[in-house]
Amino acid sequence: KKAEEGPFSDPQSVEEASPINETIEATESNLREKFAEVGGFEALADDPDEHRQGFAIPSTSEEIADAGKRWGDGSWQMKLLKMINSDFVQRFLVVLLVLDVLVLFVELALDAFFP
Repeated sequence: KKAEEGPFSDPQSVEEASPINETIEATESNLREKFAEVGGFEALADDPDEHRQGFAIPSTSEEIADAGKRWGDGSWQMKLLKMINSDFVQRFLVVLLVLDVLVLFVELALDAFFP
C-alpha cells in the first residue's frame, strides 16, 4: 500500500526518504515556518498581523515594500513596478479594457442584427 501512496504520504516515510539527518515533518500548521527556514519567505515575525495568511492579493504599498526589500530601491524591477502602478498607466489599461468590452458588445450586436 505504501508504494501506491508514494514515499511522502506519511511523516514516517519522509524521515526514511530524507537525506537530512534531522526529522522534517511538515504539517499544515508549520509548513510556512519550514518554508521560511529554507529561505522561501522571510522569517515570520511575532506579530501575526504583519504577514498575510492565505492567497490574498497584496495592496500596492505591500507590493512595493516587498519589492524594495527584495531588489533594492534603485533596481530596474522597482522602477518598472512604480511605472506600472502609476496613475497614468493604470487609467490607460482601464480605458483599454472598457474599449475591449465595448467592441465585444458591438460585435455581438452586429452578429445578432445582421447575420
